Amino acid sequence: MTAPHGQGPPRSTVADAIAAIVYHYAATATRGAWATSTSYAAGDTVSADGRVYVCYAPGASDTGSGPAGMGSQLDENGVGWTPLVYVGERYLRQHGAPPRIVIVPGDGTLEGPGRVGDGNVARDVEEIRAYLWAGEASDDIARYAAIEAAKDAWINILRKVIGGRVQHRTVNPTINANVVSFGEDRQLVATYSRGVPRDAAIWAVEQTPITPPDPMRPNGDNGLSYTFTPTVEIER
Repeated sequence: MTAPHGQGPPRSTVADAIAAIVYHYAATATRGAWATSTSYAAGDTVSADGRVYVCYAPGASDTGSGPAGMGSQLDENGVGWTPLVYVGERYLRQHGAPPRIVIVPGDGTLEGPGRVGDGNVARDVEEIRAYLWAGEASDDIARYAAIEAAKDAWINILRKVIGGRVQHRTVNPTINANVVSFGEDRQLVATYSRGVPRDAAIWAVEQTPITPPDPMRPNGDNGLSYTFTPTVEIER
């Protein structure tokens, strides 16, 4: 398995950041890459098909190609696998069971470029939301320990991948999802700041006098064919 876009931090976009996050989850699977004719226990994680999967039905793996895709599946020997990490809001509505991580983009704002001469025209501040469901346990302390471990892994990955551009906060509202769980769940929000690079083709387009004669007219009206005389009305 190779890191997306080469080694090192993501280029800039939220999509790149999420790709690097998914890669780190797969690269740190507890049992490494999936292998044939290997005994797996419930809760083991493996990397396969560029993703990370959790074993939910233990046994010895078959001689096939391993788990693939985004659905739960059984191999020929009855060993069951389900993805651990999902990307996209539709997976919040997909029925399933823990442990599960669903990553979705959140809200965003646009700010000034931040530094003069850095080649950016703005700074895009967007959210990356992670919905975490930890494994189920009958003991409350074990349930809390499981969700804290899931949080720690998420925070470690983000600090490594986009450490200089991220702030964290935890919110824990009622999550509107179809994941059925007796475990603990959390919603973590990472605020990711990135520079929006100057698009040379757009900025090379000649500005022409096409906007209305208005004092608040946007750039593009260079005034070649307009004159504007302010009028002051005085009430009598």
